[in-house]
Amino acid sequence: MTTDPASRNVELTGTQAVYSKVPTLKGADQVVTKTTAKLLSQSKNDNDNFRAYRVAKTKSGKVYYKVVSFNQNYRGWVYAGKAEKFANGLKSYTTFSNDTSVKLDGTSKYVLSGNAVSSTNNYAFFNKPAYTLYKIGRKTDSNGKTIIATDKYKSTTFTLTNAVKNSRSGDIWYQIKSDDKDIDGSYVPATDVIKQDDAVADNAVKVIFTDSANKELGTVTLTKDKAVKGDALGTLTNTAGDYAYTLTADQITAYQKLVDTALNNSGYSFNVKKNQSVLAGNKTGSIITVPLSKQTTVYQTLAPYLKDTSASDDSSVTLNKLTAIPAKAVNPQAFTGKVTIKATKANGLSKDYTFNFSKYIAKDGTFDTKGFQTDLAAYLNGGTAPASTTAAKGTTATGAAAHVTGSAATNASSSSTTAASAGAAAKATGSVATDASSSSTTRDTSSKATAITLLNKLN
Repeated sequence: MTTDPASRNVELTGTQAVYSKVPTLKGADQVVTKTTAKLLSQSKNDNDNFRAYRVAKTKSGKVYYKVVSFNQNYRGWVYAGKAEKFANGLKSYTTFSNDTSVKLDGTSKYVLSGNAVSSTNNYAFFNKPAYTLYKIGRKTDSNGKTIIATDKYKSTTFTLTNAVKNSRSGDIWYQIKSDDKDIDGSYVPATDVIKQDDAVADNAVKVIFTDSANKELGTVTLTKDKAVKGDALGTLTNTAGDYAYTLTADQITAYQKLVDTALNNSGYSFNVKKNQSVLAGNKTGSIITVPLSKQTTVYQTLAPYLKDTSASDDSSVTLNKLTAIPAKAVNPQAFTGKVTIKATKANGLSKDYTFNFSKYIAKDGTFDTKGFQTDLAAYLNGGTAPASTTAAKGTTATGAAAHVTGSAATNASSSSTTAASAGAAAKATGSVATDASSSSTTRDTSSKATAITLLNKLN
């Protein structure tokens, strides 16, 4: 076939198999099944493109084309129909096209990124984007020799004149213009170029952290002493026969401080020690992007206190910091503690009275309402537990009643278990004798009703 090679780029359709010979010939074997041919047509690898390079017609008028994959893994004859055109088992395929979404000004100066600089390989300069034309690969210099290393051009500047996209992989390539005739007109992967103004020092790697939406979270420049451009940021080490790039302890400490500063207030973090492999193998002089994602939500433990907001001063109520139920408990999110009401002339208590809320919360997270009612009734009776009665819903409490002016409750829930701790701070507004039959006793019926109402609510 003598037509333009680019016009003979094809893909298999999957409707026909590929054979080692034209199938009418003896000894023809199937080398690519229909199923495999279909999978190859859907491949995202550019080297799964095919080139048609021979054609044959049988006596019966059937036309077959001989094709080869760009990686040369597959080669054989595929049926095309009754005419010499790409049909049935193959069809024309455009391996790359202009990408108009990329806007180029044609004047900005660019250089190779650090990852593209090598003294032994050339993965940067190509005559055409890789695997878009059969056997058309690395750029040849002005003397007609293939460029096999790129370190010679690490500081050479160039402009970008065109952007193209490979059809299968979607990779972007730039065609460049340079005063250096060796590389002028080359195609370079978009990932291998950076603006000259953004160039990183020869002994450093610039890290750009992004979120899942590719939004920049922060940048950091990591340097390595005595490194030259193209050196690995880390050191290749052998651990029990496994080779990997690692960072020194000093590097880990220094880099972690820089990373923490870069990500401060972003809501994200990056552990350098645990992610050495992400950084250590990168070449100095390069820019890399590290996407981050938020993992399990981290909860900060707060220290709650009980507060009587209606008290006129803090002299009659001692507020204690609430302490946590031990982690071995069923509900470690519940908080307990004590609140002490001091004896004063105003409240008529004979001694300080303490509510211990640890007493009322069970390990299963339930609250002992009855026990709390009993102790509260004792407090309302002047600090002495009642002899035979416990205030409850629908009952009448004897003794002095205190006017409750403030209360506080703390609750925490986890899954289907609810834990609660409650505290009440009370202040007496009147003092009466505990002997209900005393003729000299004056009862504060309003305060008594208030206390009973509180008890009823707790029942």
